[in-house]
Amino acid sequence: MNAPCFLRSTHLPALTVAVLVLLGACFGVNPQEKVLYNFQGAPDGVSSSADLVMDAKGNLYGTTTYGGTGTCNDGSGGSISCGTVFRLTPPSTTGGAWTETILYNFLGPTGDGQFPGSPLLLGNNGSLYGTTGSGGNGNACASGNISAGCGIVFQLSPPAQAGGPWTETILYNFQDTGDGYVPIGGLAVDGKGNLYGATLFDGTAGLGVVYRLSPPAQSGGSWTETVLYNFQGNGDGSGPQAGLTFDKTGNLFGTTYSGGSANLGTVFQLSPSHHGQSWTESVLYSFLGSSSGDAANPTSRLTFDTKGNLYGTTTHGGSSSNCFQAACGTVFSLTHTAGSWTEQVLYSFQGGSDGQYPYAKVTFDKKGNLWGTTFQGGSVNSYGTIFKMIPGGSGWTEQVVHSFQGFPDGDLPIAGLLLGANGKFYGTTTGDAMLYGTGTVFEVFPPSIGP
Repeated sequence: MNAPCFLRSTHLPALTVAVLVLLGACFGVNPQEKVLYNFQGAPDGVSSSADLVMDAKGNLYGTTTYGGTGTCNDGSGGSISCGTVFRLTPPSTTGGAWTETILYNFLGPTGDGQFPGSPLLLGNNGSLYGTTGSGGNGNACASGNISAGCGIVFQLSPPAQAGGPWTETILYNFQDTGDGYVPIGGLAVDGKGNLYGATLFDGTAGLGVVYRLSPPAQSGGSWTETVLYNFQGNGDGSGPQAGLTFDKTGNLFGTTYSGGSANLGTVFQLSPSHHGQSWTESVLYSFLGSSSGDAANPTSRLTFDTKGNLYGTTTHGGSSSNCFQAACGTVFSLTHTAGSWTEQVLYSFQGGSDGQYPYAKVTFDKKGNLWGTTFQGGSVNSYGTIFKMIPGGSGWTEQVVHSFQGFPDGDLPIAGLLLGANGKFYGTTTGDAMLYGTGTVFEVFPPSIGP
């Protein structure tokens, strides 16, 4: 499918924009999107909302929030499938079809997790690590009107022999007893194999925690959870929804959806003590919202550039008035100079063909451009976009490289993009469960690479 070439910038003059659009249309320099797999519904997956990961062989791994063979409570007295972990294997010959394999079906009411929506972490041993926002055998936590456990951290271990079943191990069941619940963000790992994440709720103030899971000293033992920080709200953050990111010196960085000086979210840093026994939180920035032309309500994991600056998206905020009072969302940066951080809104989405409501992280390509997705907007039925942010001497320019079409192309992406070693980007669409289809896995590639 040919991607539309749509550029928008508050910095570049109109003539320059027109020339760039003309060049894109005439010389075919725009990336193209191709659907690799259409989810089929139960017992296959339904609606993937998490970033993909790739192994050294080019296999893609991800989760679907619904689908599979397990049966869970849908919150209204009915039932719905509990979600899956899947693998997509590339074709052995150019142009062939990718092969989907369901590695695990979540079972929900049996004490297993349900409704996975966070990215997987690929371990050095080939295992996959992830979270589910509910399920497990902890206390009955109400999540989205579904009372069925507080969420889990799980490990999927590959079979000893090719073709055998993968083995799920629940590493931790959240209890809602100060340890956190609803772990909807992805995991980070340190050099010792400790896992780090955040929960949306619970803790001393009920506003979420950052936690560490430490592996057992002996094989077969239990993992140990430690709460590293309890969010307090107000000037502090609250309600973290995204995964955490390490810098080169062992500090953790993340975002909260709310809290901060305007209660519109924060960017925070957690720094360990010398022995790592205690951690100190610093709010690097509190978002001010659209009334100030600023960003608001981040849900994305942060991305570092080579200089140690941070980049991300916010679901709301910005300068547009086209998306109700909360505005249409932004791409922002935090620049680190002389011991302080300076925030800049790189782009405010306008809620039309340029996209609106970015939920996911942004990803750098090899040329320094930033790529991402918006949940809605675009040139076709507001089904969402893939966008590219291009740096320049006068600022950043947004280019929409694809507007999703709906079935069978996909729609409503929540996940970010994965850059493969082959120079292609990979992502998923949700299909919004069963309202607009069951979701897809897609790739985006420049014409010089080809499908």
